[in-house]
Amino acid sequence: IVLDRPNPLGRKLEGAILDLNYRSFVGMNPVPARHGMTAGEMALFIQQNNLIKNAEQLSLQVISAANWEPDYSSGGRCKAEFEQTSPNIPTLEHALMYIGTCLLEGTNISEGRGTDNPFRLFGAPWLDSKSLTKKLNQFNFKNIDFSEKIFTPSSSKYKGLKCNGVQIELNDLDIDPFKVGVMIINEIYKNHPDKFEFKDEFFDKLYGSNDLRLTILNRKSLDDLFDSINIQNANFSKKMVTIY
Repeated sequence: IVLDRPNPLGRKLEGAILDLNYRSFVGMNPVPARHGMTAGEMALFIQQNNLIKNAEQLSLQVISAANWEPDYSSGGRCKAEFEQTSPNIPTLEHALMYIGTCLLEGTNISEGRGTDNPFRLFGAPWLDSKSLTKKLNQFNFKNIDFSEKIFTPSSSKYKGLKCNGVQIELNDLDIDPFKVGVMIINEIYKNHPDKFEFKDEFFDKLYGSNDLRLTILNRKSLDDLFDSINIQNANFSKKMVTIY
């Protein structure tokens, strides 16, 4: 029995469909990182697509959430008060940016763990944050600005070391965090190919395949990658389970 609740990230789809060859604890099912479904809808999706053993024999009941009418035109984000989902996801803004900047966990860049602004602050002792900030702002990402910030993590990567960082400021919740995260990583690699590192296996599991890592390392077109993702998500949207 699933007591369903709204998905605070709404109906918008972002990220590549997970390749089951990269299935792991951080990604188990062939869905994009931002899959647009509630927990109950995801349970039904898993059952209907036989993604667990003996799915057809599962006696599944989803109790839908009352008094929620998603506004699909704005992505169907829930306007209810956001409850902190983990120590490093304190607000809805952090949850949104996590869709993209979680990929930094698969690199040698601090994703801001050990600070009061994880996943909206990132950096490393060797990072040229001034040049990176200027370049990222030139992309004119929708409702996002970047600023330089020095920080010293109290835990995790670079614990106790001063990091040259970049802080992400959200001007509105209508953003494209996955694309932003990908572009951040690509620019860091371009600026620091001798210092930036992928944790190959973990990065690929976070992304859902090795496509992004190889695209960046081989300096191929990110536009082609994004076009492929858009096609994947257009097809996925036809398979989504929605009960609201």
